[in-house]
Amino acid sequence: MIVAPVFTGYVAGSVLSARACSAYIGPALCAGLALAVFGLFAPTPEHQQAAPERVSALALLGYVGLLLLVERDSTFSPLDVRNGPGVLWSLAWLAPLIVGGAVAPHRPFERARWPWWLMAFAATAIVSCDTSNLLSSVGFTYIARD
Repeated sequence: MIVAPVFTGYVAGSVLSARACSAYIGPALCAGLALAVFGLFAPTPEHQQAAPERVSALALLGYVGLLLLVERDSTFSPLDVRNGPGVLWSLAWLAPLIVGGAVAPHRPFERARWPWWLMAFAATAIVSCDTSNLLSSVGFTYIARD
């Protein structure tokens, strides 16, 4: 259920400072990416098809790559909410993670959901942290540098 990681990310980002946010979100972000890469290349049992899990992992990695590209080449982070239009921009960037976590392959492909859920937690926490800490900005590249 995608509601749990999104709600937990919102609460974590609202309560934590920007420095603590990046310290707690970073491992979730790295774990989500590692699980996506694992899902892309992991062997599957003979009775299961690997295609749904690999497509899910490839879609998530493509999304993160696009997000990093846009974040690096723009004057603001896609998940930065320091101004009015930034809120709508951030929600638009969160939507694919929430939809992906909701429609990620289910049984027998349970491990395909975990990367989506971890990335949805991390991205929601980033947006929530930026909202509650207006003097600092936390983004994917900021966490990668930290």
